[in-house]
Amino acid sequence: MHRIQTVFKRLTTSVALFLVALVFYACPDRNFPNPNSASEETASVQSLVTGAEGSMRDALGFYIYGTSLIGREAYYFGGDDPRYMSEYVGGALDAGGPFVNNTWNARYRAIANARLLLNRAAQEPPSRAGQRAGLEGFAKTIIAYQLLLNLNLTNENGIKIGYSPNPAAFPFVSKAAGFAEINRLLDEAYAALTSSGAAFDFRLSSGFAGFNTPATFARFNRALRARTAAYTGDYQACLTALSNSFLTETNTAAGMRTGVYHVYSTAAGDQLNPVFEPAAQATRFFAQRDFFRENQDAATDARLSKVFFRSSPVSNYGVSSNYAISVWASNTAPIAIIRNEELLLLRAEARIKTGDFAGALADLNRVRQAAGVAPYAAIADETDGINKVLYERRYSLFCEGHRWIDMRRFNRLNQLPIERSGDQVVVNFPRPLSELP
Repeated sequence: MHRIQTVFKRLTTSVALFLVALVFYACPDRNFPNPNSASEETASVQSLVTGAEGSMRDALGFYIYGTSLIGREAYYFGGDDPRYMSEYVGGALDAGGPFVNNTWNARYRAIANARLLLNRAAQEPPSRAGQRAGLEGFAKTIIAYQLLLNLNLTNENGIKIGYSPNPAAFPFVSKAAGFAEINRLLDEAYAALTSSGAAFDFRLSSGFAGFNTPATFARFNRALRARTAAYTGDYQACLTALSNSFLTETNTAAGMRTGVYHVYSTAAGDQLNPVFEPAAQATRFFAQRDFFRENQDAATDARLSKVFFRSSPVSNYGVSSNYAISVWASNTAPIAIIRNEELLLLRAEARIKTGDFAGALADLNRVRQAAGVAPYAAIADETDGINKVLYERRYSLFCEGHRWIDMRRFNRLNQLPIERSGDQVVVNFPRPLSELP
């Protein structure tokens, strides 16, 4: 633990983060000099890895707030910035504002760090082929994951997969081309990881505990690949990826939590969980009331502990709620990247789509048993099965960044509640103005 805290204590001063300022093409000042920065050649691999992992957490609060509010899982009642409600819930996203740009820019900063690692991997001599493969596998997985988060937002507006200080040098590519690039990177990373040695040449944080060797990190890579396969409707590829992931057939709450996480601490220079607030005194992040009202097993479903009931409702911006969000227990609680509960639900979805209703039923009931609710008796047909999957994903993955994407990919955005006149559900984030030539 001391070693991990020491690694993250250096996050804000890491030379990798200075390097990012030089290479990040979406920075408003694209030629900002930093004479105190070390060069790419003098930065250690460890500092670059630490910087890449740390920058993955940047602006994550915007991503969670944005997907949760747009997906009508939650509202933001804080008086510090009414744009949370006017842009995310109202649907009036400003292409030049922070609610579009902060998340976009942060993801490309992390990509810039990971690309430096790819450059370093290419410099490894033939005698260190295993170490080179491990570094390549790590870096390409991180790049693919960051691209996926941005594509989740822009959707049909596409993303950029080329990199240049000049925003006109590379055009946006389509959603399909974006997914093709993400899948290519994940598959190349997996091939590299499986040809690597027994250990990485670098350390990862405790968020990767159990996934910090090439072989175990490869299972994390396949979990992400299963997610992208489901998002594109390639369910056979999803099942194949899941067979090589860390999916475990468990029916316990602890087993559902197994996975990879962003971690936080109070150490100097580290970050705190950006979306936590004590539920009993919460003033900002509240669940949309249907989360509780539409639960079919309210007496026993342990997943309802993700909200904290307040006897007096909190109201602002024309809506109200009695349910403060309590997904995270403290300001150092980790935030999931991907975990076993999602993998079981992805497999249930893929099994339904490939006609294996019995297998899907078993996976759904594993999740339900872990939550303390009665099993489903049967799946009647594909529509019934997908309805059940979406229901379980709603409660199992609450405020983890999935609901809006799930309802969009199954063409059900019109089923999300609209409580204020004039509000609309965002379908695609606009392309950031700073990225347009």
